[in-house]
Amino acid sequence: MVEQYVLAINTPGVIPNVQNAWDSFVEAKCSDTLKDALDVYEVAMTTQLENEVPCDNDQLRRSHDVALQNSENHFMADTAGISINTIEKYLKKLKVRYKKKESKIQIVIRVA
Repeated sequence: MVEQYVLAINTPGVIPNVQNAWDSFVEAKCSDTLKDALDVYEVAMTTQLENEVPCDNDQLRRSHDVALQNSENHFMADTAGISINTIEKYLKKLKVRYKKKESKIQIVIRVA
């Protein structure tokens, strides 16, 4: 945030705006945290299933649920201090991504 504010100060014709700097910081933080949370999900799934595949449907579902919880916990912890109203759109994006992953798991379960 400070970097963006300093950049605005040093840019001719631009009036620094703390609110804009904060909004940009929050957007970048939430976007980065969204990516990190998805990585947490992937790592958790890989770790839980690396020696378990092939596995039964219940194990796959339990692993997904644990990975999902770890990912959401990471997202919430990393965005602590940012209002829930602000991060809500990123939570929605995260849930959409989870639904896609869950759909893929359902396909695997049906095939198995």
